[in-house]
Amino acid sequence: TANGAYGIKVKQPGDLPGAVRQALSVDGPALVDVDVNPEEPPMPGKVEYEQAKKFVKAFLAGQPRRATIASTLFRDKIAQLKS
Repeated sequence: TANGAYGIKVKQPGDLPGAVRQALSVDGPALVDVDVNPEEPPMPGKVEYEQAKKFVKAFLAGQPRRATIASTLFRDKIAQLKS
């Protein structure tokens, strides 16, 4: 990077472990820039009820891609319930 830190770009999920290992092996600051699915909902692994309420309120009010993100969220939840 311009400030002298090590930087690496990750475009495929399978490349992430190697990129993180590389970044951790650098003597100094490192940046791992990861492309993510824009349809993936920004949800943590565990959600409390109050967090979910606030997320839904904000999501419905200001997310222009809410239909496709909601579809991804439901698909992921169904897959989780099946496993």
